[in-house]
Amino acid sequence: MHGPQQEFKCPHCNKTLIGRQSFRNHIKRHKGEAEIYHCETCEYSTPFSHGLRRHMAWKHTFTIEKIKCEKCNITIAKRNFKEHLKRHQGVVKNYECSKCKMRFQYPSHLKRHEATHIKRSPKPKIWACTVCEKSYGTKGALTQHMGVHEQKLHPCNICQKQFSLKTYLFSHMRRVHTKKQVKI
Repeated sequence: MHGPQQEFKCPHCNKTLIGRQSFRNHIKRHKGEAEIYHCETCEYSTPFSHGLRRHMAWKHTFTIEKIKCEKCNITIAKRNFKEHLKRHQGVVKNYECSKCKMRFQYPSHLKRHEATHIKRSPKPKIWACTVCEKSYGTKGALTQHMGVHEQKLHPCNICQKQFSLKTYLFSHMRRVHTKKQVKI
């Protein structure tokens, strides 16, 4: 029987993270060392790769009609083409981020980008576990945590590993097993 991945507590904001890699990436964000992912189509940027994937799916792929840019050979949704062309027309970007020097055409885009550099203060933790005294910002997070103390285990139907929380099982299924194998 294998338990869930190890939990790590952030010394900066007290957030608990599951898995060593998630913890390392989280610490990099505090230190300002995290990679910033930029959309190639518009001014959007995010410190999360999944945030960029979600943005691309939502903003740039729901349109059926696409156009190929003759200047750079990229195929792009027709509704975004006009904005894309500005990249080739020498658009002046006078608004520069003081943290990473990235430049923007509009002050609103700069403001949205600068928000990716701000350290958010953690929520106050008011829901305390009666077993181990860990505390959480929401009742739902505490309820989820309480599963750690229960004897009920959730087995993986593919490799038979067992987990104390269903969320750990789901995370394992997404991480370890291909989508074709996953039957949740």
